[in-house]
This record gives sequence, C-alpha cells and structure tokens, in this order.
Amino acid sequence: MLGLALGGCLEDRDQARQEATQKPVEVALDPEALLQKGAVKRIQEALARNDFREEWKEGVLDGPTSTALRRAQKAHRLPATGVPDARTMEALGLAPGDVFERLK
Repeated sequence: MLGLALGGCLEDRDQARQEATQKPVEVALDPEALLQKGAVKRIQEALARNDFREEWKEGVLDGPTSTALRRAQKAHRLPATGVPDARTMEALGLAPGDVFERLK
C-alpha cells in the first residue's frame, strides 16, 4: 500500500517538474520595473526625511540611492541589499502599495 501511495507522489512530482520546465516564468531583473512611475523620487524624499541623504540623481535608482537604501536597511536591521522592498518602504514611512506596481 505504501508503495502505491509513494508511486503516486513521485508521479505528481514528476508531472509538476515537467510543467514547470515547459512554462517559463518572467522575472523582473531590474528593480525599477517593479516600481510605479515617480516612485524613485518618493523613495529618495523618504530617505532624505530620514537622514539618509546621498548625492543621487533625482528620480533615478542609481548607486548613491542604493547606498542610501543600504544605510537605511542596516539602521533598521533589515537585509542590506540596496534594493527597495516592502519592509524597507514601511521603515521609511512609505506604504508599499504607493511605491510598487500591482502584480497581475
């Protein structure tokens, strides 16, 4: 009986694996692709309000902006990736829904 149950589980696993390899998943490699229009400027303004100002180019997710994000993340004991994420936005006083695009 156990052999039949195990066999069914293995078949399900194999089928799921096959389906996963047949359907490519789109992943945004550029963090800006996940942000609403004008979100980088709002993030920079929040960073500045929270004393994490750098010499960034306004509205551009550039090196200085990433440096400021890393500093803010470290200060809030978050993973210091330098990439905007929901927890960092909340720590800066921004609602993630006002920054990130809605996933479809």
